[in-house]
Amino acid sequence: MSSNGSNKQSDVKFDGVSMAYGAHQVLQRVCFTAPAGKITVLFGPSGVGKTTCLRLIAGFERPLEGTVSLADTIVSSPDFRMPPRDRRIGFCFQNPALWPALNVRKHLEIVMKKHDDSSESKKRQIDELLDIFGLTPAMTNYPDQLSGGEQKRLEFARALAMNPDILLLDEPLASVEGLLREALMRLTKLCRLRGMTVLSVTHQLEEAFSIADHMIILHGGRALRSGSPHEIFHAPGNRRVAELMGYRNFFHPDSNSRTIQTLFGCWPHPEAAQVGWLTILPDDLRAEECETGEGRVDTCYFAGRYFHCRIAMRESIIEATSDHFLSKGTRVNLRALNTPVLLGEE
Repeated sequence: MSSNGSNKQSDVKFDGVSMAYGAHQVLQRVCFTAPAGKITVLFGPSGVGKTTCLRLIAGFERPLEGTVSLADTIVSSPDFRMPPRDRRIGFCFQNPALWPALNVRKHLEIVMKKHDDSSESKKRQIDELLDIFGLTPAMTNYPDQLSGGEQKRLEFARALAMNPDILLLDEPLASVEGLLREALMRLTKLCRLRGMTVLSVTHQLEEAFSIADHMIILHGGRALRSGSPHEIFHAPGNRRVAELMGYRNFFHPDSNSRTIQTLFGCWPHPEAAQVGWLTILPDDLRAEECETGEGRVDTCYFAGRYFHCRIAMRESIIEATSDHFLSKGTRVNLRALNTPVLLGEE
């Protein structure tokens, strides 16, 4: 799709940002940078301040402490707030904020009136957006005649029609409509082609991995970790981030100067590493029947590619997998299929 104007690549920087609603502290001296021209996902459970970050970037809120900067320009601080209309930001809300008196096509036409393109160029771009997001059959419908997924797709299309420098997405896959995931993939592809900076909020790990170039992990009002999805998944750094990445088995390893001993093997102790925890995914730990095994099966159920097991072993419950069903009480040993991840003390 042709772009109706060039996008200024803008990074987004939080420097010591704190925010509260009444007595409820939402953000505590948060620092992070969302790189220009990339898709950054703010990831974490509900209630950790992800949407508040978007509202601060958009200019709907003012921080109690710290600064928010766009392209190295401070746009929000405790005593200053650039108006939202001056920030060249598009915002897709979790609950679409559409204009009830305008049909689908008019939603796109009205935001493109500000562009300098010719009438024919604008018409072509609107037709392309309607086609890309599967809205052509509904282009004369009004918001109350659209499904929840169609409303969300219209908001995606309208955001692109605005051609902002920065696009904010609040839980873009909140709707269960099947076409919405495909629409999000198309949206992020177009944003990358335009060099647009995108910040998206989600608590769903699969969604985050599917679109993110960069991730920022939020928990307890703080930014715990940032980096590419691959970096964070394979080196979460501490137990809290590892739990958010889907790790379930955590051990305080018995260690000496040369090796780290575990219930399922031993590994060389990395030099100069302070190991507080060791973790391994259930997918990377295999339960194998053994008459003298230390573990006993507590539960076992079919999980698609394998059977998922909970194993009682040395006063711990360990989650592992098996290639066949194991009945309750079966004795097993555990075998690691991959090297465990070492974590520092929190």
